[in-house]
Amino acid sequence: MEADRLQSILNNKLSIEEKRKARRYKADENCKVEYMFSHPDTGCIITGTVNNISKTGIAFGPDQKDLLNDLPLAREIPTCSLKIGGEIISPVCKLVHSGMTVSLEFAAFEDFDQEILNDYLDSIPLSR
Repeated sequence: MEADRLQSILNNKLSIEEKRKARRYKADENCKVEYMFSHPDTGCIITGTVNNISKTGIAFGPDQKDLLNDLPLAREIPTCSLKIGGEIISPVCKLVHSGMTVSLEFAAFEDFDQEILNDYLDSIPLSR
């Protein structure tokens, strides 16, 4: 029984890893990122700590993961705020994975928001 559970967890992790092809940037002193969104059904504000970000998505640890229990995978989340450096952008996101870490892909951007994100990530120095 435990072996089946472990295999399920590994399969889930591998499928998530394979979907994100873009380079990931760990949120740290070189990559200052904050993220929050409004639950599309309840309106609750979901906050957390950003783990990493790429040009195609973001992963973070929610402060209250129980607020996401009823949010189905692939659900579009239209009300998001992403602070990168000194800019705040509003991508539309889709839920890819929910658990201790929540993974979202960027589904759409307003106006020049994708360019702002790309420019910011391109400006981050590579770790040595």
